[in-house]
Amino acid sequence: MVTNWLNKCGWKDAPLDADGFAMPGTENNWHGITCDTNNTRVLAINLDDNQLTGTIPSELGNLANLKALSLNNNQLCGRIPMN
Repeated sequence: MVTNWLNKCGWKDAPLDADGFAMPGTENNWHGITCDTNNTRVLAINLDDNQLTGTIPSELGNLANLKALSLNNNQLCGRIPMN
């Protein structure tokens, strides 16, 4: 749950999308997210040591341009999905 994260800067900034997170297109402002220069593709996710809990979301498999994923030292379970 995002509310327990140590750094959730940008993830829940209003206005929120229907999924409860900040609007699509704002990902370059989210803590731990690196996008391309046009802010159209997520290239890297680094959320190490951020008190994440739960199951790794299958939606990560939809990020076809993701080159780096770092989720170390959190309480996550499940498989990292392939794209």
